[in-house]
Amino acid sequence: MLARNQIEAGQLRVEQASLEDAFLALTGRHARAVPEPPPEPPPRPEPAVTAMPTITTAPAAARRAALWRLTLTELKLFLREPAWLAWSVVVPLLLLVIFGAIPSFNKPQAVFGGYTTLDAYVPILILFMLALLSLLTIPMTLAGYRERGILRRLQTTPAGPGLVLAA
Repeated sequence: MLARNQIEAGQLRVEQASLEDAFLALTGRHARAVPEPPPEPPPRPEPAVTAMPTITTAPAAARRAALWRLTLTELKLFLREPAWLAWSVVVPLLLLVIFGAIPSFNKPQAVFGGYTTLDAYVPILILFMLALLSLLTIPMTLAGYRERGILRRLQTTPAGPGLVLAA
């Protein structure tokens, strides 16, 4: 048979069949077919004028609207916490009542231009209330925002984390 097909004995080689060879013999195709590359998209026409990409910021009106919405949201969140409301409103009012009950605070003083000591303490109590709010609520609120990833998400909005401090 070798002589009839003109094959010499030195040309013979013994190989063990693989699963790939058996799959090819049974199905007529390779087991690991090479995927065809996707067709190339048609070429795009070149624009007549090419412009440099620009980074745009939100217009001032959009930032103001975002600040207003953020301020309203922060106010709603603040009013949901009764402890902050107590510290920011009840304590200064309680101090005002205590100072009002002191008889010497209700007498006009020449040092204050005829105003009573209580009249002089009202602006001080208002500033005390604002300082108390800022010292108690802002650090804890911002820490909570940072912990929950809200500040990172605000970077993608017109508001941004800087307006959170303004709100």
